[in-house]
Amino acid sequence: MEEGDCVFYAKITKGYVPKVAFDAMATNLQHIPIKLSKRGMFIRLADRDEVVSARSMWNISWERKKFSEYKCTKTKTISINVKHMQKMLKNVKKKDCLTFYITKTEPNKLYLLIQPSVAQNKGISARAETVFLSIKQVNVVVPDLPDTYVNENGEKENAYGNPMVIESANFQKIKKMTSVCKTTIKVKIQKNNYISFCVGDDSVMGSHLEFGELTYAPEEDYQSEETEESGEEEGSAVESESEQQESSEQEEEDEEESGEKEYPYIYEKDFDVSLFTPLVKLPGLCTYMEFYAPKVVNFPLKVNMASTSGLGDVTIYLKDREYIEMVEEQLKKSKK
Repeated sequence: MEEGDCVFYAKITKGYVPKVAFDAMATNLQHIPIKLSKRGMFIRLADRDEVVSARSMWNISWERKKFSEYKCTKTKTISINVKHMQKMLKNVKKKDCLTFYITKTEPNKLYLLIQPSVAQNKGISARAETVFLSIKQVNVVVPDLPDTYVNENGEKENAYGNPMVIESANFQKIKKMTSVCKTTIKVKIQKNNYISFCVGDDSVMGSHLEFGELTYAPEEDYQSEETEESGEEEGSAVESESEQQESSEQEEEDEEESGEKEYPYIYEKDFDVSLFTPLVKLPGLCTYMEFYAPKVVNFPLKVNMASTSGLGDVTIYLKDREYIEMVEEQLKKSKK
């Protein structure tokens, strides 16, 4: 198929990247929208039709500059059955090249060409497999990402600070932990210092996996460049430091009185294991995984993976059990 015969054409040298991404999404999703534009391919959706009741949200960006060849004559959003896509990409190997294309004569079909990324037999590819999926053009409302919130002064602020980063290979050990408990996983994070995953019943059996160390003096999150360059007066900075010192001294006094000293900035929530199942399939795309604990109440846990192929990032937002139950209760009351 020549690129000139297509209204959309995208060639990826490392075809396993979209294969793994679609395989992970197929765990909890059925149909997904893909935005095709001159800027690239973009996927953003929640796992429920009503975003407010969603338990997870996906955001995938495959920018045009990351493709070896790319063409899109018109921006549009198509809907595909991700489970069918998963089956179609089953034969894609680590060193295969994958090409997505839509022809002018068959606008309701998304073709996938699978072939070795390195030419064989003196320049002639030894294998070339073409499959297709039926698609339909849709108009969808793209949900906003929960990366910011509005503070008491009506100002927009970042909802997440610095991430706790772990090697993706280590995260795959979560798969073995879920054999101990198939319902709940407890996640505990202290900024970029510590993260732990715990499953099981303390009175019977359990499994605990942790990285980093808890500290009583975690590093403060970096302020945005805009704030740093706003030229705050030195006196204000001194006053702020003084207030922080007084607050710290007060906290120490309170801890001495109570006889206990708790670690600050601890995020600890219970999640459904089913929400973590797709994550276990994604470490093959990246070397490291970033876990962002929200700085505000009732915001989801954010997990980001930057593809080692350079194709783009995969970001997933997960709501904890307490948050999900609270929303469900509110929805029930609103329907009465």
